[in-house]
Amino acid sequence: MLADLAFADMVCSVTETEILIVDDDCFNSYALASLLQQFKVNFHLSTCGHEAVTQVKRRHSIKGDTYKLIFLDQNLPDINGIETAMEIKTYFGAHTLVGAPPFFCLFSISGSTESVRQASEAGI
Repeated sequence: MLADLAFADMVCSVTETEILIVDDDCFNSYALASLLQQFKVNFHLSTCGHEAVTQVKRRHSIKGDTYKLIFLDQNLPDINGIETAMEIKTYFGAHTLVGAPPFFCLFSISGSTESVRQASEAGI
């Protein structure tokens, strides 16, 4: 129950913007999308890292803003979630007028300590 409340607080703080879900597993994307729909949160879907980076850049060039939160699967078919987050963070670092980079929520089925260490080192 506490986890549900924490999730609700996090999601409600970003309801004015859109969230990006990056996962190649359609079941995982559907489950997260269903949860976000309960809170009436707008979201976009992406199935790979390069597509997610492109969506972030396109959103900035067209709308002038960015996603505030990106849910990232660690195991993507092209580049992994950490590499995807790093590319997005690099984009924001190179474009100082873009604003703050989004928050990242990285998830993985393995949950290995190595993945946690890599994510921590990458600032995710």
